[in-house]
Amino acid sequence: MSVKAGEDQKPAPRVVMHQLEKIEGGLTEIEVRVLLALASSAGAREVLVYLGRKIDVHVDSFDSVKLKLSGAEVE
Repeated sequence: MSVKAGEDQKPAPRVVMHQLEKIEGGLTEIEVRVLLALASSAGAREVLVYLGRKIDVHVDSFDSVKLKLSGAEVE
């Protein structure tokens, strides 16, 4: 599909895939790859698979979740 000049282009979203139900042992590598592929094929420009505590969407931003996953300190 091509975009014609003058058409509105929306930026691709950044997606956090968050497992809410606790599964013993967490997700397998295959499940993580499937989630990454699913979001990417849906048009996401950046995808995170997060397995920590429930995300509070009023407090946590995409960048703060990304920092938590990288192991950096979050203020």
